[in-house]
Amino acid sequence: MYIKAGILTIYRPVVDLNNTAFEDNWLKPSVHFQRLSQRDDVVKISRFNNGCILYEKDNSKSIVDGIRKLLDIALEYVIPALNSVQSLYDKIEYDKSYRIVTEWFAVCDVLVKNSQTDCADGAFLFAVDDPMILLEKEKEIGIKNIEYNCRRENIECTKEVYDNSKRVIDDYYREMADFVDYIKSNKIFYERTKQELENRKSRNIGVLESYGLETQSALHVSSK
Repeated sequence: MYIKAGILTIYRPVVDLNNTAFEDNWLKPSVHFQRLSQRDDVVKISRFNNGCILYEKDNSKSIVDGIRKLLDIALEYVIPALNSVQSLYDKIEYDKSYRIVTEWFAVCDVLVKNSQTDCADGAFLFAVDDPMILLEKEKEIGIKNIEYNCRRENIECTKEVYDNSKRVIDDYYREMADFVDYIKSNKIFYERTKQELENRKSRNIGVLESYGLETQSALHVSSK
């Protein structure tokens, strides 16, 4: 047995906790949280294996023991990671840390940039007054990860490797900055995007409330 956990925002097109089709987009097994908490210790990472807790199917004691172990894992690794996200800025750091791909989208008629699936969560870029701050935050984290990725892949992080990796990041975020400027300078596109985000927020809060969840926390983490 194992547990999965994750964080999504109320700005995705659809919040549906019963739909398992997009689970992998935001739910990660507990072993991810264990490994990332020890990302600089190869020995400790190796002992986590696949993160599954074994139990005997028809043995009540074995099942209870397994559940207790899962609870211990959740308390030590999962809950602290989830509690660390108190703003959209934290959500970016969380996504980068747990290797969740953030795809930035505007909700408007821009070729390629608006083809969202129900699991696309990146439109929250436009939920804040200055989207550039979010982009700068993600870029900063991406650059910090260059040396870590070199260590993880056993690659010597020479100046050439660092410069090439940083150039890729710089090019991507330059393109994204141009995209943000384009949307914000087009009043129709920008207003349409902001209105759609408000519609999603209202709709998804209603969905969460239908599950019996309190929405004040959801509103709290939606801004810095």
